[in-house]
Amino acid sequence: MASTYLTKTFSSAPTNAKKGTFSVWFKLSGNDDNSNNAYYRIIATGADSVNRSDINITNPSYEGAGTLNFTYYNTASQEDSLTTEVKFKDVSAYYHLVVAWDTTQSTASNRVKIYLNGNQITNFSTENYPEQNDDLHFGNNSTVHHIGSSPHFATRFFQGIMSHFHYCDGYTYQASDFGSTDATTGEWKINTAPSVTYGNNGFWLFKDNASANDQSGNSNNFTVSGGTLTPTIDNPSNNFAVLDSNLNNNTVLVY
Repeated sequence: MASTYLTKTFSSAPTNAKKGTFSVWFKLSGNDDNSNNAYYRIIATGADSVNRSDINITNPSYEGAGTLNFTYYNTASQEDSLTTEVKFKDVSAYYHLVVAWDTTQSTASNRVKIYLNGNQITNFSTENYPEQNDDLHFGNNSTVHHIGSSPHFATRFFQGIMSHFHYCDGYTYQASDFGSTDATTGEWKINTAPSVTYGNNGFWLFKDNASANDQSGNSNNFTVSGGTLTPTIDNPSNNFAVLDSNLNNNTVLVY
């Protein structure tokens, strides 16, 4: 089971806890039969298990699983979450995920937007949006942020590869700010130098090396708190064919 993850507690208050964007390219590893690792955490933070925000994928090795979940708990009685109907089952391809939120929006469905490979997802099996003007936990400077695991659940490690992980604190962007469609092949391609603003606690990780250092210019460096970051030349622009899955996986960087 993978056990590599990064941690960071920010030193500054967020630019705006009501707005933000995550963009990340990732490739999943399959055949994880550890029933305790039911959720692959991409990023998670919060004071405790009932006051938290996280983005995760249910373990794709189980029937009916592989869905993406955007979760926001504010109290034990309030769980706002979006669960996609689309299933993340392909372990041979890179996915590009963008999650943008702006809780100041009066229309609930505009408060969180999720894009997969350039297309906005509009069909959800669970569709509960944050209340208007809610502060999400992302970017909070009083709680630790985990990439690749959860601070509240011991075994929920991400299994696969992550690349070009952006967080824009206080700014909302679309998928087209981080990628584009190839005019010849129709393939969704990575934008390796997006023109975005990161805010106080924004970061750009996994740009071009096996390092937890922030490439956004903010110096919001993370710490490797478990496992080992492993570089690989398998990346969104040079995707390797997959014949079989490997159970001995780690969260790794690409360049």
